[in-house]
Amino acid sequence: MSDKIINELEELLHANVVTTEIAKNIREYFHQKKEESHNRLSSIFGILGAILVGLGIILVFAHNWDNLS
Repeated sequence: MSDKIINELEELLHANVVTTEIAKNIREYFHQKKEESHNRLSSIFGILGAILVGLGIILVFAHNWDNLS
């Protein structure tokens, strides 16, 4: 979670705008949201890697196609 959100939450707690329970829920929400974005990024890199490996295999077969007959 970003430092700005943490600072804002602390300020809101001291000003009695939000309760401790609400601040805890907000922290959990942003922590969970941050984890989801990392999972999405790793999935994208995994898919990209699989595509590149597949294209590499196709290129090897295409390059040696005449020798396979």
